[in-house]
Amino acid sequence: MNTEIIWEAWFGGLVIGLYIVIQQWGTSKPLGCSTPFGNACALVSKKSFFKSKTFTSASARTNLWFLAGILIGGFIATYSASGSWEMPLSLEMGKHYDAFLPDVLWLKALVLIFGGLLIGLGARLANGCASGHAMAGISMLNPISIFATILFFVGGLIVVNLLNYFFL
Repeated sequence: MNTEIIWEAWFGGLVIGLYIVIQQWGTSKPLGCSTPFGNACALVSKKSFFKSKTFTSASARTNLWFLAGILIGGFIATYSASGSWEMPLSLEMGKHYDAFLPDVLWLKALVLIFGGLLIGLGARLANGCASGHAMAGISMLNPISIFATILFFVGGLIVVNLLNYFFL
């Protein structure tokens, strides 16, 4: 696993902070990932949940650019880190993940997909994703977002300690 730092943390924070301001000024909507994912689902799903104005209005569709930016940014970061566009498919995420996850590729993928579904459910129940609450909500001093972010961190600390105690 490569531990060399390619991008400085302050640069990433600066770019995210600028994007939060641009997003708020340009659309009057806070930054988040769960709503843009819903916008993408609205393009292909026939479910009535995704046909609401939240996901189908013209202003909501601008969120798709954010998702595109995440993908494009990933490609740029990969290229700048390696000097190559070659991206081998791998589910390796470091020794701690590998110690917890199954060795069989399809089972590891199943566990990760299930975890992603739980994150999606949590985002819907919390009325927003962790990134939206933590970055946009806190920057707007939203009390619910501050409380939600504290709970995200506390929940994460509890789960990590339980995993460490029982599995690692």
